[in-house]
Amino acid sequence: MNTQTGPMKAILTFMVSAFLLLSACGTDTDSALEAAEEVPAAEETATTAVLDEGEEVPGLEPGLEEAVAGMTVAWGNADGNLAWTFDSERCRDGMAEAPDGYVALVADYGATYPGVTASNITAVVGDDRAAVSYDVYDGAGDFVANYNAQPWILADGKWLRDPC
Repeated sequence: MNTQTGPMKAILTFMVSAFLLLSACGTDTDSALEAAEEVPAAEETATTAVLDEGEEVPGLEPGLEEAVAGMTVAWGNADGNLAWTFDSERCRDGMAEAPDGYVALVADYGATYPGVTASNITAVVGDDRAAVSYDVYDGAGDFVANYNAQPWILADGKWLRDPC
């Protein structure tokens, strides 16, 4: 009997779970931009604000900055269970068959980019939707990524990431 079956099965399971997770979430740029297009035009009803880390700017939807920051910190702390709570019900439902893969993906991200934080948060907000852009820096202050026009929704008074 091959003693490598256990580790190989675990690796294959993780890869399949990550694929299902990413395909369920619609992580490509086009999907994010299409979702952002559903937000009312900036000149009609939106509010735009630029924030530096820790700065509060009047006009940004209450709770949105905290939600973006909280979700980013959860990923940087490799806390998949907490990160899961920042995703919309629609996204969680789409990933229901692979929550362990999601948790593993967040753990891998946190191991690669420990202590990440969000800064330079901007948002175009309309009714119960927002298109949020922000920069992510690791614990050492090095730039990790820029996220543009990420779709968020307001559900039951809480801002949730909704890229699915």
